[in-house]
Amino acid sequence: MPRTNRGAFLLAAPIVAVIGAMLLFLEPDSAALIVDSVVPIISTVVAVLSAALYWTNKKTSFRRIGLPFVATFSLFALGWILYTVQDRFMGGISTVAYADYAWLAGYFIFAMVLLMVAMGRKIELSKGIILVEGIYGALAVSFVTYSVYISVGAGSTPFETVVYGLYPVLDVPILGLLIMLMWYYRKGQLEDYWLFITVAASFWMAGDVVYLVEAAADTYVTGSLSDVLFLINYSMLAIGFGLLVLGRSVFTSDAPANATQPKGYGKGTTLEPRRAYLAWEPKSDRGMDIMVDNLRSGLEGLIISRRAPEQIAAQYGLKRTQMLWLSTATGSHGVHPSNIGIMTDTVVRFIENGKNTVVFFDGFESLCMYNDFRKALQVLDHMKDLVAAGSSRLVVSIDRRTLSDKEAALVEIGTMRV
Repeated sequence: MPRTNRGAFLLAAPIVAVIGAMLLFLEPDSAALIVDSVVPIISTVVAVLSAALYWTNKKTSFRRIGLPFVATFSLFALGWILYTVQDRFMGGISTVAYADYAWLAGYFIFAMVLLMVAMGRKIELSKGIILVEGIYGALAVSFVTYSVYISVGAGSTPFETVVYGLYPVLDVPILGLLIMLMWYYRKGQLEDYWLFITVAASFWMAGDVVYLVEAAADTYVTGSLSDVLFLINYSMLAIGFGLLVLGRSVFTSDAPANATQPKGYGKGTTLEPRRAYLAWEPKSDRGMDIMVDNLRSGLEGLIISRRAPEQIAAQYGLKRTQMLWLSTATGSHGVHPSNIGIMTDTVVRFIENGKNTVVFFDGFESLCMYNDFRKALQVLDHMKDLVAAGSSRLVVSIDRRTLSDKEAALVEIGTMRV
């Protein structure tokens, strides 16, 4: 079984594509009925899941784009509902449909969302991304030229030509921005969103072009290849968003609880609220000892560690302390080190739901390995801000030998050595 959201999503992609392609072998009326029935439902599910993503991530950086994100997929769902109503109950569609207005509004909003994210991240134009975007740009010019040419044949009036031509014209910047964001987030925080959307978007953009070709040749009927591509697109979005929502729910729903009486620990370092503490050590023994000492005093604890929860619980006599295991192995408490979003969400909710909390973090090296130092430092700095704002405490254990002097100095900012 796949060990990450990305693995499960990429495994589902060819399966969904094969199932969707089966529509092409059905009778036209049956295929049309399935498209008119299934696509509006799936697109509505996607809209609901996008709202769930916003809700479960509203305490993270995702909140800045959350509402426009929801508006985008809600407009796409509205478009498919309007399309079905007009196609089934209003005599069919022979020109620009009511749905086109909703879809194009969604395209515009989504393009603005992606542009806002890209500008907010101040993405560095490295040689790699310049090469990728350069190749894409060359292909995009040919794509737009061909698509606009087709749209002239697809529309019988200037207005129809403009409306049909807007789809490929908007497709190009949307896909270009998605490629840029995928490159930027190829490791670490939020990369799953952009990977899932980019894979799905490739199907809907292919559907736009195929529809123009079919319309220009006057061969389009509901349930044809373009609709199959749209069906695959929304199915992939539903799977991807569902995996993200499920992941957040599984790993961030536990309520903080006082630890049971740990065995054999006396008085140690007293952790003050709103402070972050750093232990330079090859193993996490010193940091864990401090953590357990303070759990004994009545604090509610969250342990994020490379060690399995069962090992920690057995060694320190902990039975109710919430734990998150940074691991590439599967398990009820296992989170892949590249899934930074889940870890951050867990810390946010733990601090929000607790009254007197402490977070122990042993896994900075794993974050650096599966992401990079810059993203790992961003996560650590975010944790420092969270405990400062929420009157919590943070204990971090890191092997000093894994960092350069400059990196170690950046890690020490805002911490107390213990």
